[in-house]
Amino acid sequence: MTAVDSDFQVSEIVGRAPYHRLLGLDFVSQDADAGEVRLGLDLCPELMRTNDGDGMHGGAIASLIDVAAYYAVRLAAGRGGATVALSVDYLRPLTGKRAEAAARAVRVGRTQALADIEVFGDGRLVAVGRARFALSEKS
Repeated sequence: MTAVDSDFQVSEIVGRAPYHRLLGLDFVSQDADAGEVRLGLDLCPELMRTNDGDGMHGGAIASLIDVAAYYAVRLAAGRGGATVALSVDYLRPLTGKRAEAAARAVRVGRTQALADIEVFGDGRLVAVGRARFALSEKS
């Protein structure tokens, strides 16, 4: 896949949006040519499923997947869009200190794009996701 917007810098945007700040998302890396983005998230008590610290809440993991997928698509398509479908398979509890999502745009069409995402906790695969986006009109 040829990147349309290799000048787009995810690092300049992640963390500025209020929702990114609320979750504590941070930029890890991007590869514009491959349409890949990596975002991270430090686990904190507010994101845990219960007070027992038995794992990150699934909603926080889904949010990490959705945001990482959006930026992978944004890199590959050269424009953003809206999430129209999001699926998440949780493989094990996400415990430890940090989560990291690796998202890759796998298909960019004229009106829609698709991304696959893997989430790791302390180096172990904990969730996989797929997101489909309705792309914004070309400007």
